[in-house]
Amino acid sequence: MRRVAVLAALVLLPVGATTTAAAAPTHERAAGTTIRLADFSLSPHAFTTRLVLTVDDAAAPPTHVRRAVPLYAAVVAARRSARVEAAKAKATHEAAVKAKAKAKAARAKASAARPSGGGGSSSLQQAISRIPGYAAHRPANWISTGRYGHYGATDLASNNVYINPGVPSSVLDAVVRHEWSHILSVRAYGGSYPAMMSATNRVFGGSGMTGAERAADCMAIQLGASWTHYTSCSNSHWRAAATRLLSGRRL
Repeated sequence: MRRVAVLAALVLLPVGATTTAAAAPTHERAAGTTIRLADFSLSPHAFTTRLVLTVDDAAAPPTHVRRAVPLYAAVVAARRSARVEAAKAKATHEAAVKAKAKAKAARAKASAARPSGGGGSSSLQQAISRIPGYAAHRPANWISTGRYGHYGATDLASNNVYINPGVPSSVLDAVVRHEWSHILSVRAYGGSYPAMMSATNRVFGGSGMTGAERAADCMAIQLGASWTHYTSCSNSHWRAAATRLLSGRRL
């Protein structure tokens, strides 16, 4: 003799429905086989009944019981599949949230490290906005910092201009226009600063950065600068060369 427990039915009820378990009926099939309805349970949404069978090993279970076993297996499989899918969906959502947070943190870090288009100083921003024709060009990256010990410095290999926050307001416009002229000089040579340095030394004289500094002063004067450090650019040929560089033409 063996006892077999199977889920017979799953019936949805309205929320809040109530019931009372009745005495479990007993059905006789044949000698040695008893089907007894037992273990009645109820939840707010559904109730389940479990058939407890006492079956003679030699006898086959009733037809309706044999059909209940595949139904139970299907319900269990469906529930297991739903749990797996829910777990996958949750994992995917959590991964997406983490990736979004990571990307946001990376953007914030990059934004903090990226040179500011306005230099981080309102006075510097205003000086940049006063450069004649600046809006017609691709802007430079302006950084307000005193790390280089000069009024201004330009990284000729990039697009970065560094302006000392301690520059007197009386010469700030001139310094900004001088450094911007370095950017335009390199752009006239397609970004090749060695080619620009060679050409400016040939036209403005000197070696190293001398020609480039003189060219930048002459260009700044053409842009309205009232103060320069390297030259007053009284040479007409230098002024003409500065005009060429400002227009994007090579010397």
